[in-house]
Amino acid sequence: MDPKFLTQLAIIVELGSVTKAAKKLNVTQPTLSRSVKVIEDRVGGAVLRRGRYGVTPTEIGRRLAEEGRSILRNTEQAQTAIQEWKHGMAGELRVGVGPMLAD
Repeated sequence: MDPKFLTQLAIIVELGSVTKAAKKLNVTQPTLSRSVKVIEDRVGGAVLRRGRYGVTPTEIGRRLAEEGRSILRNTEQAQTAIQEWKHGMAGELRVGVGPMLAD
């Protein structure tokens, strides 16, 4: 399964709305609905219950959304590591002093 679909599902579940998730992800609502349809086709059942006040996950939808959140966390950690490395914040810093200051 494409990790992008799982992360999209995680955001839909977090916000409780396909429309709100589409705005947050900067995609159209039909695009996001198609992504959900792809997941549902692969699962063989519904991953979201659509109701009057938004959407809630089914059991499999909840589990897949958890995987999506894990992917999002790992992506954020990787981005943090990259930024730290680029800015020289990773690794060891050694400061040397002369013999007079060492005493």
